[in-house]
Amino acid sequence: MPAPAIPGPTNLLLSANGALDTSVTTYSDCSGRSELTHDAAAIDSCVSGRIYFVGHNAGVFTPLMHLGVGSIITYYDANAVAHIWRVAYVISNWRAANGVPPAQGPDVVAQFQTCVVADGSIDRILDVAPA
Repeated sequence: MPAPAIPGPTNLLLSANGALDTSVTTYSDCSGRSELTHDAAAIDSCVSGRIYFVGHNAGVFTPLMHLGVGSIITYYDANAVAHIWRVAYVISNWRAANGVPPAQGPDVVAQFQTCVVADGSIDRILDVAPA
């Protein structure tokens, strides 16, 4: 009888360079009033049309400040399925007051958002496409 399959990681984000390594949870307060966890990245369930990850800088998303076009990010979902993505676009100074940015291309499947400045008024956005 074969040995049972060893389950892979779940709810995890990793960058190919090893800088990004964080668990993933869900953020579901569509009013935006609840504080985002500092212990993990989160999928904002209020954004539709793509997976929208949010996380703190300084914190779990600080590595996003050093990832650029061509960088590889792997997301292991709740079913341990690996989604391997390539950063296709970077918006380095998105004004948070403008809301969620549109995807920068038709192949974008997910976006990553983190603050550039401590007051949260300027965000860095990474758009990713299948690698």
